[in-house]
Amino acid sequence: MSGEGNDNIPRNMRDIKGLLKFCIENTKSEDASGPSVFSPMDEERKKWLVEALMSMTESPQKRMLELIEILIGQVEDSKVSAIEELTEWCEDIDLASDFFKMGGLQIIPTLLNNERGKLRASVCELVAVLVQNNPTCQQVPNIAVIHTSIVDKHYV
Repeated sequence: MSGEGNDNIPRNMRDIKGLLKFCIENTKSEDASGPSVFSPMDEERKKWLVEALMSMTESPQKRMLELIEILIGQVEDSKVSAIEELTEWCEDIDLASDFFKMGGLQIIPTLLNNERGKLRASVCELVAVLVQNNPTCQQVPNIAVIHTSIVDKHYV
């Protein structure tokens, strides 16, 4: 969105830290200079707040599954952006391990054989992120085959 010239549009929150940052930045003008007075929240406001918080966060695992489905699908145009988003998610070591547990490794060999160079490069970056400083992912048996495949097809 930063390329569109309007930085006032809120981004989709990916985690609680992002949501907290968003809330703090957008309520600065409401900060009280005097002592705070707390009162019980009525049910209608509480319901609205819960719905707002739920709509601004997303489950990383659920989103990763959606991205894997995009990569399995036939639409080529959305695959590069799906891999790039997966790469961002997998920078978290726990989410990288979750990617393997979800069966994400199964789609990598097919994507490496794709004709589009940008897609293959993005897949190589994803593999690098998955195994970087992550012993769990490094010990997956198929990862050695994938590394060999990358080297054999593109550098020999």
